[in-house]
Amino acid sequence: MESVGSSTPSSIQNIIKKAKEARIKEKRGNYSGDSSLLKLRKKRKSKSQSFVMRHASALVEKNKTLALMLVQTKNLNRKLETSIHLLQRNQMDMMVRMNSYRVENEALRGKLETTQDKLDGQASTFDKFIEDFMTMAEATREKLILEDAIELSQPELEQTNINKPTSAIAAKVVKDKWKPNLDSIKSPDETDPETDPGMLESPQPPNLHQVEDQQDVE
Repeated sequence: MESVGSSTPSSIQNIIKKAKEARIKEKRGNYSGDSSLLKLRKKRKSKSQSFVMRHASALVEKNKTLALMLVQTKNLNRKLETSIHLLQRNQMDMMVRMNSYRVENEALRGKLETTQDKLDGQASTFDKFIEDFMTMAEATREKLILEDAIELSQPELEQTNINKPTSAIAAKVVKDKWKPNLDSIKSPDETDPETDPGMLESPQPPNLHQVEDQQDVE
């Protein structure tokens, strides 16, 4: 009885000890004692390594893509900076040209205003000349019309004067006007028309109409 009672506690302690060791091994993952557990561990480890490798490869590809994008971004930034500098330089050139054009425009505007003033003065002078010319032309036209009317009416007046009896005053005027120089009348034998200055051409009798007009004026 004593032997049985003494062996029982020791066997229980051994079982407890083995259970503790097994639990410790299970926690540590040391499955070397069991082939099935070892295979399971290797399988899990392989899956873990494969997952890690896949993610590592994906990260490498992403890093390459990011590096390429970074290079492209740097190139684009350089091109952008170059374009900005070129744009700024062109803007400065355009501002200089605009200022130059503005100065030239102001100068041309001043010349244009001066030329316009001259043209206005010339136009005013020309208008005055045209106005004076038209006035003179109108006066000349009226004068010519009057002269034509007088010329056309002259034969009628002469015919009227011929038929009209001469008044005593008109006859006296005609007599006073018609006084030939008897001394100048010589025979053809006594005078030479080419050498004698005293030789006179026979005067024409005055127009009675002109005499009456002169009388009316007096």
